Amino acid sequence: MGRPNDALLVLNEADAIKPGTTAVPLSRGVACLEAGDLEDAIKSFKEYRERLVATLPPPIYFYYAALAHAIGGDLSVADRVITEGLGVHGAKPPLLLLAGAISERRGEYSLAERYYRQVTDEDGNIVHAHKNLGDIAYKRSAHQEAAEHYRRAIALDADFGDDVYAKLGNIAYKMQLRDEALRHWARALELNPDNE
Repeated sequence: MGRPNDALLVLNEADAIKPGTTAVPLSRGVACLEAGDLEDAIKSFKEYRERLVATLPPPIYFYYAALAHAIGGDLSVADRVITEGLGVHGAKPPLLLLAGAISERRGEYSLAERYYRQVTDEDGNIVHAHKNLGDIAYKRSAHQEAAEHYRRAIALDADFGDDVYAKLGNIAYKMQLRDEALRHWARALELNPDNE
């Protein structure tokens, strides 16, 4: 979006001109979330749900409403919203990816891994799913598996995340592959000179 405050002004005008329009609170929720106003984002998503009478919300509602609750730290509500979205819309990769992230933040790593694997089954080109699978494998010290996932991620986007290269460097170092470790760490620093 880029200019959420401008978008909010336009949305408020639209709501004043034609009150009760269903799309306005959904769009306002997304704009508030982008502007960093979680309270108003959550309030707007709630208003959107209240304005819907006989139709089910689209996937974008479930994604952003769950994201707002997750960012706000209410993981149980975030999980409830994303689970409902998956029930209504099925295996949509963005919903699965967020469901995995919510599960991971809740410490439910096996469930998170299942969601991330579903994402890669649906669309193998989603970099975040491969990276997140790598992170889960890395946490359980399955370094070979983690490295495979990280390599898939950087094969899709060579500039994706300095932390991927840092972890690949750590894995290579543990395998006593010093030159490879140095190459990965150098790339991590290239992407993010402040990487510690």
